[in-house]
Amino acid sequence: MKRILLLLFILQLTGIASAQTVREKAVAEQEDILRAGIVEIEYELVLSSNMTLVSQAGVAFSGGFGGRQTGWIFDYTPNFGVDLRYYYNLKKRAATGRNTKYYSGNYITFISRAYLEKMVHEFEKNEYFFGPAWGIQRDIGRRFQLGIQLGLGMGGPIKDLEIASHIGFNLGYRLN
Repeated sequence: MKRILLLLFILQLTGIASAQTVREKAVAEQEDILRAGIVEIEYELVLSSNMTLVSQAGVAFSGGFGGRQTGWIFDYTPNFGVDLRYYYNLKKRAATGRNTKYYSGNYITFISRAYLEKMVHEFEKNEYFFGPAWGIQRDIGRRFQLGIQLGLGMGGPIKDLEIASHIGFNLGYRLN
């Protein structure tokens, strides 16, 4: 009886180790992502099993109250940016059986954005945003991805940077 229990225990340990290896392999085998959104295109370059570099270009929509103009302000402007993302929960998601392919997970990031001359209101020619943010990215179906970012940093014209918030929402279609 002791030998049977010992054999079952060894088989169980082997199964756990094997499952752990499969999970770690799933996290490590990420690939670059080319994504097209409604008004932007992004390329997410794999740097390591939990770090990526995202470059994007598109049109940004913004809105607010007050600022340099009294009342509600809505605007859109061409922009481009680069994010360095660290996905901190991929191993935990893989261990619980959740999807981690194409970096479906939570991340912290450093955002840098340049907003070119505005198309509607012209306060300044170019504005910038730099700062840390928290984000979440999930696969929806076979090819769609949903991304949300929340951050706080420095933003505005380069000569007059102020503390600014960043809220990002992206629904993209994976092209690769």
